[in-house]
Amino acid sequence: MKTWADLEKERFDAIKKRDWCSAKMIALEQAVFLEKEKKSSFILRKEAAKYEIYENKEACESLNHKLRILACPDSCGACKNQEGYSYSIEEALEKMPIPRKKCDHKIGFCRCCWIIDL
Repeated sequence: MKTWADLEKERFDAIKKRDWCSAKMIALEQAVFLEKEKKSSFILRKEAAKYEIYENKEACESLNHKLRILACPDSCGACKNQEGYSYSIEEALEKMPIPRKKCDHKIGFCRCCWIIDL
């Protein structure tokens, strides 16, 4: 089993390589690590959402598209209400509307994600 230090090193190595997909997945793995210890994972989930924005940045800019929020079919009402909202890369990074801190989904955290708004 990986230690917290192992995960931190892997995440920072991924960031240095601009491997945003790996950085996102490691941040989510760290979030699970914290949840198992009954600690807040919100900051790492927010980092994962930021990496997801970076992951889509080049495609959005080359195609002149925005990012759109996608909620899950069983998301809480607040998350479902924000589904479909579109943001430029800059707006998404400035406002960081997901993950929602006050999501009341039964698993305890927001599962919304970013997709390219075609």
